[in-house]
Amino acid sequence: MKTPIVDFLRKYDNEDILRLHMPGHKGLIEIPTGYDITEISGADFLFSPGGIIKESEKNASALYETAMTLYSTEGSSLCIKTMIAMLKKIGVNKILSPRNSHISFVNACALLETEVCWLYPKSEVSDISSGEYTAEDIDEALLKTGCKAVYITSPDYLGNILDIKAISKVCKANGAYLIVDNAHGAYLKFLKRDTHPITLGADMCCDSAHKTLPVLTGGAYLHISKNADKRFLNISKSVMSVFATTSPSYLIMASLDMANKFLSEKENIFSAEERFIEFKKEISLLGFYDISKEPFKITIDTYLSSITSEVLVKSLEENKISVEYSDRSAVVLMLSAYNTEADLLRLKNAFCYAAKLKCGLSVEKMVFKLMPAQVKMSITEAFFSDDEEIPTEFSVGRICSATKVICPPCIPIVVSGEVFDKNSVKILKRYGISTVNVVK
Repeated sequence: MKTPIVDFLRKYDNEDILRLHMPGHKGLIEIPTGYDITEISGADFLFSPGGIIKESEKNASALYETAMTLYSTEGSSLCIKTMIAMLKKIGVNKILSPRNSHISFVNACALLETEVCWLYPKSEVSDISSGEYTAEDIDEALLKTGCKAVYITSPDYLGNILDIKAISKVCKANGAYLIVDNAHGAYLKFLKRDTHPITLGADMCCDSAHKTLPVLTGGAYLHISKNADKRFLNISKSVMSVFATTSPSYLIMASLDMANKFLSEKENIFSAEERFIEFKKEISLLGFYDISKEPFKITIDTYLSSITSEVLVKSLEENKISVEYSDRSAVVLMLSAYNTEADLLRLKNAFCYAAKLKCGLSVEKMVFKLMPAQVKMSITEAFFSDDEEIPTEFSVGRICSATKVICPPCIPIVVSGEVFDKNSVKILKRYGISTVNVVK
Protein backbone atom coordinates (compact mmCIF):
# COMPACT_ATOMS: atom_id res chain seq x y z
CA MET A 1 0.00 0.00 0.00
CA LYS A 2 1.26 3.48 -0.86
CA THR A 3 1.96 6.11 1.82
CA PRO A 4 1.31 9.40 -0.04
CA ILE A 5 1.50 11.69 3.01
CA VAL A 6 4.73 10.16 4.30
CA ASP A 7 6.18 10.13 0.78
CA PHE A 8 5.44 13.84 0.29
CA LEU A 9 6.86 14.80 3.68
CA ARG A 10 10.02 12.74 3.14
CA LYS A 11 10.55 14.26 -0.31
CA TYR A 12 9.93 17.81 0.94
CA ASP A 13 12.28 17.33 3.90
CA ASN A 14 15.06 16.04 1.65
CA GLU A 15 14.90 18.86 -0.91
CA ASP A 16 16.71 21.59 1.07
CA ILE A 17 13.73 23.95 0.84
CA LEU A 18 13.96 27.31 2.62
CA ARG A 19 10.70 27.27 4.57
CA LEU A 20 9.29 30.78 4.72
CA HIS A 21 6.00 29.45 6.00
CA MET A 22 4.83 28.27 9.40
CA PRO A 23 5.81 26.49 11.66
CA GLY A 24 8.53 28.65 13.18
CA HIS A 25 10.96 25.81 13.88
CA LYS A 26 11.67 25.63 10.11
CA GLY A 27 12.22 21.88 10.32
CA LEU A 28 15.28 22.24 12.54
CA ILE A 29 14.18 20.96 15.96
CA GLU A 30 14.34 17.29 16.81
CA ILE A 31 12.01 15.61 19.27
CA PRO A 32 12.33 11.80 19.36
CA THR A 33 9.21 9.70 18.87
CA GLY A 34 10.02 8.02 22.16
CA TYR A 35 8.51 11.14 23.74
CA ASP A 36 5.13 10.32 22.19
CA ILE A 37 3.35 9.01 25.28
CA THR A 38 -0.03 9.32 26.98
CA GLU A 39 -1.14 10.23 30.50
CA ILE A 40 0.96 7.61 32.28
CA SER A 41 1.91 7.85 35.94
CA GLY A 42 3.91 11.01 36.54
CA ALA A 43 3.09 12.52 33.13
CA ASP A 44 0.30 14.74 34.52
CA PHE A 45 -2.97 15.65 32.70
CA LEU A 46 -3.41 18.81 30.66
CA PHE A 47 -6.90 19.72 31.87
CA SER A 48 -6.33 19.21 35.59
CA PRO A 49 -2.56 19.55 35.90
CA GLY A 50 -0.77 19.20 39.19
CA GLY A 51 2.71 18.11 38.16
CA ILE A 52 5.04 18.63 35.23
CA ILE A 53 2.46 20.27 32.94
CA LYS A 54 1.41 22.69 35.67
CA GLU A 55 5.06 23.60 36.26
CA SER A 56 5.68 24.14 32.54
CA GLU A 57 2.55 26.28 32.09
CA LYS A 58 3.64 28.38 35.08
CA ASN A 59 6.98 28.94 33.36
CA ALA A 60 5.16 30.18 30.26
CA SER A 61 2.91 32.38 32.40
CA ALA A 62 5.96 33.97 34.04
CA LEU A 63 7.52 34.68 30.64
CA TYR A 64 4.36 36.32 29.31
CA GLU A 65 3.55 37.99 32.67
CA THR A 66 0.01 36.65 32.79
CA ALA A 67 -2.29 35.54 35.57
CA MET A 68 -2.52 32.19 33.79
CA THR A 69 -1.27 30.64 30.55
CA LEU A 70 -2.82 27.44 29.24
CA TYR A 71 -1.27 25.09 26.69
CA SER A 72 -3.22 23.94 23.65
CA THR A 73 -2.08 21.08 21.43
CA GLU A 74 -4.89 21.88 18.99
CA GLY A 75 -3.78 25.33 17.93
CA SER A 76 -5.40 28.69 18.49
CA SER A 77 -8.65 27.20 17.20
CA LEU A 78 -9.10 25.41 20.53
CA CYS A 79 -8.16 28.59 22.43
CA ILE A 80 -10.70 30.65 20.47
CA LYS A 81 -13.52 28.21 21.23
CA THR A 82 -12.49 28.29 24.88
CA MET A 83 -12.45 32.10 25.08
CA ILE A 84 -15.87 32.46 23.47
CA ALA A 85 -17.27 29.74 25.74
CA MET A 86 -15.83 31.42 28.85
CA LEU A 87 -17.54 34.66 27.86
CA LYS A 88 -20.81 32.80 27.45
CA LYS A 89 -20.37 31.10 30.83
CA ILE A 90 -20.18 34.49 32.57
CA GLY A 91 -23.19 35.81 30.63
CA VAL A 92 -21.68 37.51 27.57
CA ASN A 93 -23.35 36.16 24.46
CA LYS A 94 -23.01 39.03 21.95
CA ILE A 95 -19.61 39.98 20.56
CA LEU A 96 -18.38 42.80 18.34
CA SER A 97 -15.87 41.60 15.75
CA PRO A 98 -14.18 43.05 12.65
CA ARG A 99 -14.93 41.12 9.49
CA ASN A 100 -11.40 39.69 9.04
CA SER A 101 -11.83 37.14 11.85
CA HIS A 102 -10.72 33.55 11.36
CA ILE A 103 -13.22 30.77 10.61
CA SER A 104 -12.48 29.31 14.09
CA PHE A 105 -14.27 32.29 15.60
CA VAL A 106 -17.32 31.78 13.38
CA ASN A 107 -17.38 28.06 14.18
CA ALA A 108 -17.16 28.79 17.91
CA CYS A 109 -20.11 31.19 17.66
CA ALA A 110 -22.09 28.61 15.67
CA LEU A 111 -21.55 25.94 18.33
CA LEU A 112 -22.25 28.27 21.25
CA GLU A 113 -25.17 30.23 19.76
CA THR A 114 -23.24 33.45 20.23
CA GLU A 115 -24.44 36.52 18.33
CA VAL A 116 -21.88 38.47 16.32
CA CYS A 117 -22.10 42.17 15.46
CA TRP A 118 -19.78 42.56 12.47
CA LEU A 119 -17.60 45.60 11.86
CA TYR A 120 -16.73 46.17 8.19
CA PRO A 121 -13.78 48.13 6.73
CA LYS A 122 -14.80 51.61 5.65
CA SER A 123 -12.70 51.63 2.50
CA GLU A 124 -11.87 49.22 -0.30
CA VAL A 125 -9.48 46.37 0.49
CA SER A 126 -7.20 44.22 -1.64
CA ASP A 127 -7.53 41.11 0.51
CA ILE A 128 -10.20 39.61 2.80
CA SER A 129 -7.56 39.29 5.55
CA SER A 130 -6.94 43.01 5.78
CA GLY A 131 -8.76 45.72 7.65
CA GLU A 132 -7.83 49.00 9.30
CA TYR A 133 -9.92 49.33 12.45
CA THR A 134 -9.36 52.17 14.91
CA ALA A 135 -10.31 52.65 18.54
CA GLU A 136 -12.86 55.20 17.35
CA ASP A 137 -14.43 52.57 15.08
CA ILE A 138 -14.69 50.17 18.03
CA ASP A 139 -16.11 52.86 20.34
CA GLU A 140 -18.77 53.86 17.81
CA ALA A 141 -19.76 50.23 17.22
CA LEU A 142 -19.95 49.42 20.94
CA LEU A 143 -22.27 52.35 21.56
CA LYS A 144 -24.44 51.28 18.63
CA THR A 145 -24.63 47.55 19.40
CA GLY A 146 -24.34 47.40 23.18
CA CYS A 147 -21.89 44.48 22.94
CA LYS A 148 -19.96 43.69 26.11
CA ALA A 149 -17.07 41.93 24.39
CA VAL A 150 -14.80 42.79 21.47
CA TYR A 151 -12.88 40.19 19.46
CA ILE A 152 -10.11 41.47 17.19
CA THR A 153 -7.36 39.94 15.07
CA SER A 154 -3.92 41.51 15.44
CA PRO A 155 -1.58 40.91 13.73
CA ASP A 156 -3.77 39.87 10.83
CA TYR A 157 -2.67 37.40 8.18
CA LEU A 158 -0.95 40.10 6.12
CA GLY A 159 0.89 41.57 9.10
CA ASN A 160 -1.26 44.59 9.91
CA ILE A 161 -1.25 45.48 13.62
CA LEU A 162 -4.05 47.36 15.37
CA ASP A 163 -3.66 49.92 18.18
CA ILE A 164 -4.54 47.47 20.95
CA LYS A 165 -3.64 49.88 23.73
CA ALA A 166 -6.15 52.46 22.47
CA ILE A 167 -8.78 49.80 21.75
CA SER A 168 -8.33 48.42 25.27
CA LYS A 169 -9.05 51.84 26.77
CA VAL A 170 -12.22 52.13 24.69
CA CYS A 171 -13.35 48.66 25.78
CA LYS A 172 -12.80 49.46 29.44
CA ALA A 173 -14.70 52.73 29.10
CA ASN A 174 -17.63 50.78 27.62
CA GLY A 175 -17.46 47.95 30.16
CA ALA A 176 -16.49 45.44 27.45
CA TYR A 177 -13.99 42.60 27.52
CA LEU A 178 -11.20 42.68 24.92
CA ILE A 179 -10.27 39.33 23.37
CA VAL A 180 -7.43 39.18 20.81
CA ASP A 181 -6.58 36.60 18.18
CA ASN A 182 -2.82 37.03 18.36
CA ALA A 183 -2.14 33.77 16.52
CA HIS A 184 0.66 35.31 14.44
CA GLY A 185 2.25 37.29 17.27
CA ALA A 186 3.53 34.90 19.95
CA TYR A 187 6.97 36.53 19.66
CA LEU A 188 5.74 40.12 20.16
CA LYS A 189 6.28 39.92 23.94
CA PHE A 190 10.00 39.52 23.39
CA LEU A 191 10.79 42.35 20.98
CA LYS A 192 12.83 45.30 22.21
CA ARG A 193 9.48 47.08 22.60
CA ASP A 194 6.96 44.69 24.14
CA THR A 195 3.84 44.86 21.94
CA HIS A 196 2.05 41.72 23.10
CA PRO A 197 -1.76 42.11 23.48
CA ILE A 198 -1.71 41.16 27.18
CA THR A 199 0.87 43.88 27.86
CA LEU A 200 -1.26 46.39 25.96
CA GLY A 201 -4.47 45.69 27.89
CA ALA A 202 -6.25 42.67 26.41
CA ASP A 203 -8.22 40.51 28.87
CA MET A 204 -7.41 37.30 27.01
CA CYS A 205 -5.59 36.32 23.84
CA CYS A 206 -4.45 33.26 21.96
CA ASP A 207 -0.98 32.79 20.46
CA SER A 208 -0.26 30.12 17.86
CA ALA A 209 3.23 29.45 19.16
CA HIS A 210 3.94 27.13 16.25
CA LYS A 211 3.58 29.93 13.70
CA THR A 212 6.62 31.95 14.75
CA LEU A 213 8.36 30.05 17.57
CA PRO A 214 10.27 26.72 17.56
CA VAL A 215 7.13 24.75 18.41
CA LEU A 216 5.48 21.80 16.65
CA THR A 217 2.33 22.49 14.64
CA GLY A 218 -0.69 22.68 16.93
CA GLY A 219 1.20 24.19 19.88
CA ALA A 220 -0.56 27.31 21.18
CA TYR A 221 -1.14 29.43 24.28
CA LEU A 222 -4.27 30.85 25.85
CA HIS A 223 -3.23 33.83 27.98
CA ILE A 224 -5.37 35.39 30.71
CA SER A 225 -4.37 38.84 31.95
CA LYS A 226 -3.67 39.66 35.59
CA ASN A 227 -6.29 42.40 35.21
CA ALA A 228 -8.96 40.15 33.69
CA ASP A 229 -12.14 38.93 35.37
CA LYS A 230 -10.98 36.41 38.01
CA ARG A 231 -13.79 34.06 37.00
CA PHE A 232 -11.83 33.23 33.85
CA LEU A 233 -9.08 31.66 35.94
CA ASN A 234 -11.46 29.29 37.69
CA ILE A 235 -13.30 28.04 34.60
CA SER A 236 -10.62 28.05 31.88
CA LYS A 237 -9.37 24.47 32.19
CA SER A 238 -12.79 22.88 32.51
CA VAL A 239 -14.16 24.89 29.58
CA MET A 240 -11.19 24.04 27.36
CA SER A 241 -11.59 20.34 28.12
CA VAL A 242 -15.11 20.38 26.62
CA PHE A 243 -13.73 21.12 23.13
CA ALA A 244 -10.41 19.27 23.30
CA THR A 245 -9.20 15.74 22.84
CA THR A 246 -8.54 13.74 26.02
CA SER A 247 -5.27 12.60 24.42
CA PRO A 248 -3.22 15.78 23.95
CA SER A 249 0.10 15.34 22.17
CA TYR A 250 3.07 15.13 24.51
CA LEU A 251 5.34 15.87 21.56
CA ILE A 252 3.61 19.24 21.10
CA MET A 253 3.63 19.94 24.83
CA ALA A 254 7.32 19.06 24.92
CA SER A 255 8.01 21.60 22.19
CA LEU A 256 6.06 24.26 24.12
CA ASP A 257 8.12 23.38 27.17
CA MET A 258 11.35 23.72 25.16
CA ALA A 259 10.15 27.07 23.81
CA ASN A 260 10.10 28.42 27.38
CA LYS A 261 13.86 28.05 27.56
CA PHE A 262 14.26 29.57 24.10
CA LEU A 263 12.15 32.61 25.07
CA SER A 264 13.94 33.08 28.38
CA GLU A 265 17.05 33.87 26.34
CA LYS A 266 15.57 37.06 24.86
CA GLU A 267 18.55 37.83 22.63
CA ASN A 268 17.23 35.13 20.28
CA ILE A 269 14.30 37.37 19.35
CA PHE A 270 16.19 40.67 19.72
CA SER A 271 18.90 39.76 17.21
CA ALA A 272 16.39 38.32 14.74
CA GLU A 273 14.29 41.50 14.93
CA GLU A 274 17.28 43.65 14.02
CA ARG A 275 18.30 41.39 11.13
CA PHE A 276 14.79 41.24 9.66
CA ILE A 277 14.20 45.00 9.86
CA GLU A 278 17.45 45.57 7.99
CA PHE A 279 16.55 42.90 5.44
CA LYS A 280 13.19 44.54 4.76
CA LYS A 281 15.04 47.76 3.94
CA GLU A 282 17.29 45.88 1.51
CA ILE A 283 14.43 44.40 -0.51
CA SER A 284 12.63 47.74 -0.56
CA LEU A 285 15.65 49.15 -2.40
CA LEU A 286 15.06 46.46 -5.01
CA GLY A 287 11.57 47.84 -5.61
CA PHE A 288 9.52 45.45 -3.48
CA TYR A 289 6.82 47.02 -1.32
CA ASP A 290 6.35 45.26 2.03
CA ILE A 291 3.03 46.17 3.68
CA SER A 292 3.54 44.10 6.84
CA LYS A 293 3.92 46.03 10.09
CA GLU A 294 5.40 43.11 12.00
CA PRO A 295 9.13 42.36 11.77
CA PHE A 296 8.84 38.58 11.37
CA LYS A 297 6.62 38.73 8.29
CA ILE A 298 7.15 40.01 4.76
CA THR A 299 4.01 40.76 2.75
CA ILE A 300 4.77 41.89 -0.77
CA ASP A 301 2.03 44.02 -2.33
CA THR A 302 2.25 42.85 -5.93
CA TYR A 303 0.61 45.93 -7.45
CA LEU A 304 2.83 48.42 -5.62
CA SER A 305 5.86 46.23 -6.39
CA SER A 306 4.97 46.02 -10.12
CA ILE A 307 5.19 42.24 -10.19
CA THR A 308 2.62 39.48 -10.44
CA SER A 309 2.39 36.95 -7.64
CA GLU A 310 2.96 34.18 -10.19
CA VAL A 311 6.30 35.64 -11.30
CA LEU A 312 7.46 36.35 -7.76
CA VAL A 313 6.50 32.93 -6.42
CA LYS A 314 8.14 31.22 -9.39
CA SER A 315 11.33 33.19 -8.78
CA LEU A 316 11.34 32.11 -5.15
CA GLU A 317 10.56 28.49 -5.98
CA GLU A 318 13.41 28.39 -8.50
CA ASN A 319 15.65 29.26 -5.55
CA LYS A 320 14.01 26.47 -3.52
CA ILE A 321 12.07 28.88 -1.32
CA SER A 322 8.54 27.96 -0.25
CA VAL A 323 6.16 30.80 0.65
CA GLU A 324 3.41 30.85 3.27
CA TYR A 325 0.70 32.22 0.99
CA SER A 326 0.11 33.98 -2.30
CA ASP A 327 -2.86 35.33 -4.18
CA ARG A 328 -3.40 37.96 -6.85
CA SER A 329 -2.61 40.89 -4.56
CA ALA A 330 0.02 39.68 -2.08
CA VAL A 331 2.77 37.17 -1.33
CA VAL A 332 3.38 36.33 2.33
CA LEU A 333 6.68 35.09 3.74
CA MET A 334 7.01 34.12 7.41
CA LEU A 335 10.33 34.39 9.22
CA SER A 336 11.42 33.13 12.63
CA ALA A 337 14.45 33.40 14.88
CA TYR A 338 15.54 30.07 13.42
CA ASN A 339 16.20 31.66 10.01
CA THR A 340 19.95 32.14 9.50
CA GLU A 341 22.07 34.72 7.69
CA ALA A 342 22.49 32.15 4.92
CA ASP A 343 18.68 31.97 4.62
CA LEU A 344 18.42 35.73 4.23
CA LEU A 345 21.19 35.81 1.64
CA ARG A 346 19.40 33.10 -0.33
CA LEU A 347 16.16 35.05 -0.09
CA LYS A 348 17.79 38.30 -1.17
CA ASN A 349 19.32 36.59 -4.21
CA ALA A 350 15.85 35.37 -5.15
CA PHE A 351 14.46 38.91 -4.86
CA CYS A 352 17.34 40.22 -6.97
CA TYR A 353 16.45 37.64 -9.61
CA ALA A 354 12.75 38.56 -9.43
CA ALA A 355 13.59 42.27 -9.76
CA LYS A 356 15.10 41.60 -13.19
CA LEU A 357 11.82 40.03 -14.34
CA LYS A 358 9.64 43.02 -13.44
CA CYS A 359 10.40 45.07 -16.53
CA GLY A 360 7.35 45.42 -18.77
CA LEU A 361 5.00 43.48 -16.50
CA SER A 362 1.40 44.69 -16.39
CA VAL A 363 -0.03 44.29 -12.89
CA GLU A 364 -3.70 44.85 -12.14
CA LYS A 365 -4.71 46.51 -8.89
CA MET A 366 -7.09 44.14 -7.10
CA VAL A 367 -9.53 45.94 -4.78
CA PHE A 368 -13.08 45.30 -3.68
CA LYS A 369 -15.59 46.51 -1.12
CA LEU A 370 -16.81 44.29 1.71
CA MET A 371 -20.46 45.20 2.21
CA PRO A 372 -22.69 44.44 5.22
CA ALA A 373 -24.73 41.35 4.41
CA GLN A 374 -28.45 40.79 4.83
CA VAL A 375 -28.95 38.35 7.72
CA LYS A 376 -31.88 35.94 7.53
CA MET A 377 -30.91 33.37 10.16
CA SER A 378 -28.60 33.14 13.15
CA ILE A 379 -25.17 31.59 12.58
CA THR A 380 -26.20 28.57 14.65
CA GLU A 381 -29.58 28.05 12.99
CA ALA A 382 -28.11 28.25 9.49
CA PHE A 383 -25.09 26.10 10.33
CA PHE A 384 -27.27 23.24 11.58
CA SER A 385 -29.91 23.54 8.83
CA ASP A 386 -30.39 21.00 6.07
CA ASP A 387 -28.37 22.28 3.13
CA GLU A 388 -27.14 21.64 -0.38
CA GLU A 389 -24.02 22.51 -2.36
CA ILE A 390 -24.56 24.60 -5.49
CA PRO A 391 -22.38 26.54 -7.98
CA THR A 392 -21.42 29.92 -6.57
CA GLU A 393 -22.96 31.86 -9.48
CA PHE A 394 -26.40 30.43 -8.67
CA SER A 395 -26.30 31.45 -4.98
CA VAL A 396 -27.61 35.05 -5.21
CA GLY A 397 -30.58 35.39 -2.87
CA ARG A 398 -29.89 32.10 -1.08
CA ILE A 399 -28.93 31.78 2.62
CA CYS A 400 -25.42 30.56 3.47
CA SER A 401 -25.38 27.41 5.62
CA ALA A 402 -21.85 26.13 6.25
CA THR A 403 -19.30 28.94 5.92
CA LYS A 404 -16.77 28.14 3.18
CA VAL A 405 -13.22 29.52 3.14
CA ILE A 406 -9.94 29.02 1.32
CA CYS A 407 -7.09 27.79 3.48
CA PRO A 408 -5.05 29.84 4.06
CA PRO A 409 -6.12 32.48 5.13
CA CYS A 410 -9.41 30.92 6.37
CA ILE A 411 -11.25 34.24 6.50
CA PRO A 412 -15.00 34.00 5.73
CA ILE A 413 -16.47 36.00 2.86
CA VAL A 414 -20.08 35.03 3.58
CA VAL A 415 -21.03 33.72 7.03
CA SER A 416 -23.72 31.18 7.95
CA GLY A 417 -27.14 32.88 8.01
CA GLU A 418 -26.20 35.63 5.57
CA VAL A 419 -27.70 36.06 2.11
CA PHE A 420 -25.46 35.80 -0.95
CA ASP A 421 -25.60 38.86 -3.21
CA LYS A 422 -23.87 39.87 -6.45
CA ASN A 423 -21.00 41.56 -4.62
CA SER A 424 -20.23 38.61 -2.36
CA VAL A 425 -20.45 36.18 -5.30
CA LYS A 426 -17.94 38.32 -7.20
CA ILE A 427 -15.52 38.18 -4.25
CA LEU A 428 -16.03 34.43 -3.80
CA LYS A 429 -15.17 33.83 -7.45
CA ARG A 430 -12.12 36.11 -7.14
CA TYR A 431 -10.84 33.63 -4.54
CA GLY A 432 -11.65 30.62 -6.65
CA ILE A 433 -14.58 29.37 -4.55
CA SER A 434 -16.72 27.69 -7.20
CA THR A 435 -19.36 26.06 -4.99
CA VAL A 436 -21.10 27.12 -1.77
CA ASN A 437 -23.46 25.55 0.74
CA VAL A 438 -26.95 27.03 1.03
CA VAL A 439 -29.94 26.33 3.23
CA LYS A 440 -32.53 24.14 1.48
